[in-house]
Amino acid sequence: MKKTSLFKLNSDKCIGCGLCSRQCPMEAISMKENKPVWVKSMCTLCLGCFHRCPAAAIDYDYSLRNGQYVFPDIRLDN
Repeated sequence: MKKTSLFKLNSDKCIGCGLCSRQCPMEAISMKENKPVWVKSMCTLCLGCFHRCPAAAIDYDYSLRNGQYVFPDIRLDN
């Protein structure tokens, strides 16, 4: 388990789609005022929120700026 406090949101980039919240298997993200808020202190660090953000607005500990990847067979319309 890793600290969710290390997730950083670039509010200027965030489009408020909520995809990060819907895809989080730990239900660690809630949407408040159309922005994601990490509501649990720990998560598995699957990085689903990071990799699925269409606006690249999520970072972890300011170290994951590039290399976002989404497996092509995953449906994001759930």
